[in-house]
Amino acid sequence: MKKTKLSTYFVFISFFTLITILVTIIQKSYTNLIDPINKVANISYNKIINPQLDLDIIQDIEKKPINFDETSLFNKISDQEATASSTEP
Repeated sequence: MKKTKLSTYFVFISFFTLITILVTIIQKSYTNLIDPINKVANISYNKIINPQLDLDIIQDIEKKPINFDETSLFNKISDQEATASSTEP
């Protein structure tokens, strides 16, 4: 039988070509992962914050009545449980 011998030069070039392709793929994947994070961070740092509070809106919120009655909340739950148990066979 005749053995096929690869030249060392061909193996050397093939190995470094493979390494180059793998490094390129990894670097591109990392860039695709990190770029959106950096863009969002830059946008949030560039946002101008107004330190002046709009006191009129805060006063309007404070003037609104609170429409929350705890007893009615518990009564509604009890009524729903009662209707649910009465409709079951």
